[in-house]
Amino acid sequence: MKKLEKFIAGGYIRNIQIDREGNYIMITAPNRRVNEKIYITVTCPSCGAKNQVIKGRLSTCEYCGQRLTP
Repeated sequence: MKKLEKFIAGGYIRNIQIDREGNYIMITAPNRRVNEKIYITVTCPSCGAKNQVIKGRLSTCEYCGQRLTP
């Protein structure tokens, strides 16, 4: 149970609630913001190009192939 709470607190697992009194885990309806793709601009550390990437996803620079961390 403690490991699960750490994953929830770290943002790795979403849409879950833990009820310690009832001793159960409930999966809640997904939040729209979790499911929508949010694009951000990331500047490549290698070549300086600006790239549009989906927030939270690993991607590579479309110009030089360098890995980007959003």
